[in-house]
Amino acid sequence: MKQTTEAVVEIADRAMEAAEDAMQKCRAAAGKLLGQAICAIMEQEIMLQLRERRMADAHYANARNGYKRKTLTSNFGSIQTRVPQDRSSDYEPILIGKYRKDVRDIEGAIFRLYAGGKAARLTAAKAWLSVTTRRGGADSIARAPGSSSGHST
Repeated sequence: MKQTTEAVVEIADRAMEAAEDAMQKCRAAAGKLLGQAICAIMEQEIMLQLRERRMADAHYANARNGYKRKTLTSNFGSIQTRVPQDRSSDYEPILIGKYRKDVRDIEGAIFRLYAGGKAARLTAAKAWLSVTTRRGGADSIARAPGSSSGHST
């Protein structure tokens, strides 16, 4: 009887270790996906900002100039992302402000956008960019529809 109990406990311990390992791998994968999604959104932001400035000023000659790394804090731990840069340093990130590091309040909204498909992302991106550029606040995105921050628009 004692051997049977020890065997059951051993099997349960192994199952718990395997489950914990799987959860850690899922969290790491979700964090990596979140970092990639943020980078893709910010890539669109910089392209839209450059295009708008060129349309407003025919002599505006700024251009893309690579990326810089940024470490963000999320519910999945620290995540790495790349922030697009421009030559004149005119780019003002809307989704993640220049000095913002914590994305826990908007990560749910980002995942919902990607789960909704391309049409949902395009519609939401246009609406959010319109709202945030009028308000001028980097944290306006957290107040957008579908965010889990609890703020109202």
